[in-house]
Amino acid sequence: MTEPWDFEEEDSDLHIDMTPLIDVVFMLIIFLVLTASFMKPALEVNLPEVSGDYGPGNTSAILVAVTAGGELLADGAACTPAELTNLLRQYPDRGLDIHADRDAPFRHVAEVMRIAGRERGGRFTIAVAGNPPEAGSGSGSSK
Repeated sequence: MTEPWDFEEEDSDLHIDMTPLIDVVFMLIIFLVLTASFMKPALEVNLPEVSGDYGPGNTSAILVAVTAGGELLADGAACTPAELTNLLRQYPDRGLDIHADRDAPFRHVAEVMRIAGRERGGRFTIAVAGNPPEAGSGSGSSK
């Protein structure tokens, strides 16, 4: 009579069949790949379409520059935030291009963006450059 703790030699050849485990892993991989390809992006961005008349010489847009000293220039002339608001209300169908100097204080750029968000519903373009257009240089031109 054999004891329960006494194993015979023929029982030592026990093994676990890995085939079902591999099948389940492959099914999980296929499921994850398929669900990842059908997921929508977390943030949808409406990218603008480029038209042929856009560029530095575009006079249909209001050019607002923020200089390194924090001065606001609207179409080449110095202005205040209140004057910028009035200008945007006066020309609602013109675009808005904001050019900010790299060294411009961010609070001035943020103020212009806040005004644009309020008056234009956030529709504007923004560029950061070393030298925005100076006062009296005209619309759309930069040095």
